[in-house]
Formats: sequence, C-alpha cells, structure tokens
Amino acid sequence: MRHDPSAFVIPADFWERPRVVDALTGRDVGALFRLVQQYAGASQPGIGMRVGLAQPDISKYANGKRVATEFDLFERVADGLGLPDHARMRLGLAPRADIAHWTAPTQPATTPDVAYEEPDSVEEIGRRIEALGTTNVSPAVLAHFDVLISAIADEYETAGPGSLAPRVLKQRRRVQGLLDGRQPPRHRDRLYEIAGRLSGMLGYMAVNAGRFGLARAYCVEALQIADLLGQRDLAAWVRGTQSLCEYYAGNYQAALDFAREGRRLAGGSVQEIRLAVNGEARALGRLEDRDGVDKAVGEAFHLAECHPVPGGMSPCISFEPYSLARIAANAATAYVSVGEPGRVREYADMAAQVADRSPSVWSRCLVRLDLATALLLSDAPDPEQAAALGIEALTSVAGNPIESIRRRSHELVTQAQPWHQIGPVTELAEASRALALPAGGSR
Repeated sequence: MRHDPSAFVIPADFWERPRVVDALTGRDVGALFRLVQQYAGASQPGIGMRVGLAQPDISKYANGKRVATEFDLFERVADGLGLPDHARMRLGLAPRADIAHWTAPTQPATTPDVAYEEPDSVEEIGRRIEALGTTNVSPAVLAHFDVLISAIADEYETAGPGSLAPRVLKQRRRVQGLLDGRQPPRHRDRLYEIAGRLSGMLGYMAVNAGRFGLARAYCVEALQIADLLGQRDLAAWVRGTQSLCEYYAGNYQAALDFAREGRRLAGGSVQEIRLAVNGEARALGRLEDRDGVDKAVGEAFHLAECHPVPGGMSPCISFEPYSLARIAANAATAYVSVGEPGRVREYADMAAQVADRSPSVWSRCLVRLDLATALLLSDAPDPEQAAALGIEALTSVAGNPIESIRRRSHELVTQAQPWHQIGPVTELAEASRALALPAGGSR
C-alpha cells in the first residue's frame, strides 16, 4: 500500500514550543515548515499536499529563498496544518470560531424595500488589514534621501547648477514615482517633505542659472507641498528663495515682500536668519533704505546668537542655519547697495577670513567682488586695485559662474566705468563679458 506523505501527525504540544511560537508571531512560514519537518516527521511533498503548494515552493520557503506575505497563504497554511485557535491568532488570523459569514437580519414585513449591504468576510477584512501596512518605500530609503539632500547642499558650490541640477531633477522624479504608490501616512508625509525640499533646491538652482520663470514655478510647487504638510519652516525657506529670485530679476519690492512674508512664517526660527540678511537687508539696500539695512543686518546677527549656527561658510542652498560668515557676506552685499564702503569692508573682511579656507569658490569670489566695489566707493578710489581684485575673483570661477557672480561682476564694471581707459579696468570688463550664461539660460 502506497504511503500517503500528507498523513503526518503534528504533536499536540508542538504549538507551544518556543521556536514554533516565534515562527508564528514572526509570520515566518519557512521556519514553521522546517519545524513541522523536524517534530512531525513531515516531508516537503507532504506539507505541500496539506497546504496546496508544490514541493519546490515549500523548499523555497523552508530555505529562506521566498518570504510569505500573502494573507491567503497564511490561511492555507493554518487550515492545512490544522492550527488551533491560539496558534492561528499568533499568526495574525482570526480564530475558527469567528470564521463564518454574518447572516443579514431578517427584514421586517413592514419594510420590504429595505436592502442590506452584503457583509464583509473575515478574509476580506484580513486583506484590508494587510494593505494598511503596505509601502513601496522603507525607512532606510527615506533616511537615504535625507543624506542625499545634505550631500547636494555640500556639493552645490563646487559642482554648480549646470552639472548638479540634472541629478537633482532625476531624484525629484524618482520621489514623484514613489508618491504614486502606497505608503502609510508617516512615510507619505516624509516623502512629500523630501519632494518639497528637492523642488525648492531646483528652484534655487534655476535662480543661479538665470532661469527665473522656471525658478518661480519650482518655488510655487515647493510652497504648495509645504502648505499641504503645514510645515512653516519649509514654507519660510521657499519664500527666501522667491525673494532671491525677484532680487536678481530686479523686482526689489517683490523681493522685500517675499522676505518679510517668510520672516512671518519663520517666527524666530533659524530660517529667519537667512530671510533677514539675504532677503530683507539686500532688498532694502537696493531700495536705498540705509536704516532698514542696519536694522535687518542687526536682527540677523541677533538671531544667530539665539540659535546654534554652524561654523565655517555654510552652504548657500542648505536648509540649515546660516553661519556667521555667510551672514557677514550677505551684509557686505547689502551695504554695497547703499554706498557704505566702510561697512562693506568690515563685513567682507569678516567673511573672507572664513571663505578663503572654505571649498566654496563662489563665496570667495563674491566677497572679493564686494571688496573691489568698496575700493571704488571710498573717498579715495583705487581703480587699479579694485580691478585686480575683481579679475582675481572672476578668474577663479571662469568655468563655473552663477547668476549672482555675473550680476555683481557687471555692477563692478559699471562702477569702474569712469576709469575705463586704465588697462586693468579694461581687462576686468573683458573678464566679466566672458562669464557667458550656460546653455539654455536666460536673464
């Protein structure tokens, strides 16, 4: 008589063994199959016959090459191996006593037209429970995006928007694809925040590429995400980038309005430092409000005393606080606009001490352009020294300029125009003209 491999008997105490309990609570079907083989003398074909799987499939689960996640499979295993109710519950299944379709109540004769919804089955509820925890993005992937955003900020001032923006755009599209999938709320909120930060960074890069229309669109997208999440700090950062965009587009009142709205949103947080000095002070300088510049610069330094700020020359595109050197560099630019060469030199010298030791060639260049302009604004102008300083600055970024450098170099050349017949000033003008916009850029 042929032996029936499915006729194995599982001992009654099997379901209380610690390793079995661990396999059930961990929903580790492969471990459960191995334990059934060990304690019940079952074969893989026999287990397969009981649970409705082919022997190769049983082998894959038992060897850890396949992991069970399907609710239907858990039900088949529980039924095929005859799990008692307490074991079924450890596996995350309802006890047998509850597995029965609900019966719709008998409709009263007085209400013959009342229709009752078809009741859910326990299996259907189980599938919904399983779907609730489904996600296409793990915490590790979310943590990786955080690292990526920080790395982008650190790399930006050496790589520039020309080479970095396409890589960031690829990641932004990747995040959008993930958002089209399914995640629990906490993961989805994190993904939205990552999407908002990447859009904001792309907007900032577009400003420095001179593509103001594109920058405005990215900022609107990032701001909408910030509003959906209720993240005031992200919204404040985006307002700062909108202010920067309008500043370089020549819309100084709009730049001031964006900066002040951002400060309202920031409400004393670290984001307000950038908004006060990069946004408000520089816009007020262009609007020739000397007292306003003094106030905004003073408030930026005061805020830096109230918050922990990084050392060195903080990345201009970062979501982290401005460092003291970055504040000073922006203050120098604001005082250039109101014609205060003494204050320009004070803050530019403070920034230069740090910028010269930093990897940011842009920061070193911009500080030198401000110092060169201060030499022309002083009571005893020194056009030759100013031109030499300007040429040194522009030569260092000749292969990787950004909009702020193009604009500031043009302004320096304009300031030096009265001395245009001097050789170094002519060379400065030629170096400034050589800073061509990148392909596709526009002012």
